[in-house]
Amino acid sequence: MRKVRRILMYHLDDICYNSLNEFTDLLAQSFIRKGIDVGFVNINKSSDDISNEYSEEISKGIDAAIAFNSRGQEHIFIGEENAFEYLNIPYFNWVVDHPCEYMPNVKEPIKNYQLICIDKDHADYARRYYSDISGVHFIPIGGKSFGDISKYTRESFDKRKFDVVFTGSHVELDEYAEDIKKLPGNLPSISLNLIECMLDDRSISTEYALKKVLKDMNIEVVDEKFKYYMFMITPASFYLRAYIREEIIRYLVESGIKIDLFGVGWDKLGDLGNITYHGEVPYLESAKLCTQAKISLNIMPLFRNGIHDRIPTAMLAGSAVMTDTSGYIEETFNTTDNKELLIFDAAYPELLAGQLTQALSDTDSLYAVANRGMNKAMEKLSWDKRADEIIKLIESL
Repeated sequence: MRKVRRILMYHLDDICYNSLNEFTDLLAQSFIRKGIDVGFVNINKSSDDISNEYSEEISKGIDAAIAFNSRGQEHIFIGEENAFEYLNIPYFNWVVDHPCEYMPNVKEPIKNYQLICIDKDHADYARRYYSDISGVHFIPIGGKSFGDISKYTRESFDKRKFDVVFTGSHVELDEYAEDIKKLPGNLPSISLNLIECMLDDRSISTEYALKKVLKDMNIEVVDEKFKYYMFMITPASFYLRAYIREEIIRYLVESGIKIDLFGVGWDKLGDLGNITYHGEVPYLESAKLCTQAKISLNIMPLFRNGIHDRIPTAMLAGSAVMTDTSGYIEETFNTTDNKELLIFDAAYPELLAGQLTQALSDTDSLYAVANRGMNKAMEKLSWDKRADEIIKLIESL
């Protein structure tokens, strides 16, 4: 059994509200609390500085390297050999979107390459289409804890500043539509058919929809070609996420319900009615907003069998979660009796405002949902729990 004493992790420029750096630091803090030393390499630096940092970290000993979204895997060699292979340590690439989006990196021929996915369907896809990878694992992102939960009392819940909070960015659909038009060959037609298919049935995964579209278009492909199509239709996936998110917000605007909206780009929608738009906030600040929200709204980014980090973070902040569902959510949380979160159907976005209004009308029941959700997140969804899973995984290799 491999004893875990020291782990290497990575920092990079701010991306997506600095979330990946925050995930790195939160996981590192959990490792440190468990007596494991953590070293860092800053990939923003020059090649010489990166090499010097690697040399220093390697000299201290490394039992595993852990990166988010392929950070660091292409930066280090000892002679002609990849350093991870030379040192005989596993490299864990924790991808926070579909692995097809990282095809060039996932194909990197590193021995003992371990891919972590945040959706079970993503993991199944990787096992089939990247069979040369040493290991594929399903581990969702952890939730950020905000300290002593005893402060989340029934009385304090009533005094929370926000009724409903949503944190997330908006990109205009025309931007993704232009990207789709620029795709080569028949890919624009495939992408448009995929969008139509997944809007008609909002429960299916991207790979299921693509297989259906290709069959309907009489396009036969082997696995290697299918993998190529999945990578190339990424703009269609981005379009779908943005469309569904915009559609839901537009229905909330039309309903007249009051919510507080945080994230870049929403001012481009024009009149937001009773929605208060606060602009862009960094990841940790957006997470902390949940401590002041009775309800935290989550809109899943096409994760059909996974979970977004907004959910455990909101729960650990004592906020009741309202979200569309997934297979993983249904098997992990009580969604009927003794609810641990609230579910809306993304296929019927016009009903969401009524569900939010009804939930807010019964604060006792809403607080009970928030409290049960918080207990579930503490039990299974914290960064400390994720660190335990990874330590056990490293030791098993």
